Amino acid sequence: MANGNRRIPRSDGALDVFIRTTTNVLLAPEQPYNWQRLGLTEDEKDGWKALHDEWVAVYARCSNANLRSKTAIAQKDDIRKRFTRYSYRILVRAQTLSGLTEADRAVFRIPKRKKTYTRRTAIDDAPLVQLQSMAGGWIRLRARVAGTEGRARIRPMADYLEVRYAVLPIGTTPPETWSQCLQFTVKTKAISILQLPLDQRGRVIYAFCRWTNLSEQSKSGPWCNRIEAIVA
Repeated sequence: MANGNRRIPRSDGALDVFIRTTTNVLLAPEQPYNWQRLGLTEDEKDGWKALHDEWVAVYARCSNANLRSKTAIAQKDDIRKRFTRYSYRILVRAQTLSGLTEADRAVFRIPKRKKTYTRRTAIDDAPLVQLQSMAGGWIRLRARVAGTEGRARIRPMADYLEVRYAVLPIGTTPPETWSQCLQFTVKTKAISILQLPLDQRGRVIYAFCRWTNLSEQSKSGPWCNRIEAIVA
């Protein structure tokens, strides 16, 4: 995490500028959206914006002598820690993108990668993924590499597990390909949880998954066969 601390400004004033500037860039109304171009999922973009909103509200109180309090200062410090942890993994991942501009690197404080690195080969196998329905609209995903026994793990050469899914009423014609699934998430851990809205209970979730190479999409793997589970 030491590298993350160096990426994120340490002084409150500099951090305030960083959070506001990066959020404005991520949410700029242009196509493609910068948050998509920089490899964030919609959930990650929303999480970044939520931390920005928390910071702006609390920092305003801490900057005003009439409103400053020990409680506000403690809240500010807590948001700083959470934002540093949250943004660190996103910024490290973004460092692998081949299309970063100098402006991106300047705004997000992303250093250039070292010239020497191991070139990743194309992924030619689909993941083996199980969906387990849990109470409350939770779906547990367990992924493992084809040809391995038992142990769940993310495939070497992959940045994450990409999941395209659709939740449909029982009896509805299921999607035949991943392109018919309009909902999307990524998982960086082999065992993870997907939370669905409570009004989706009793429906069927259909999903297609693949191993994804974020920096070179052409080297991402094939999609797995359709998997499904009833949402409990």
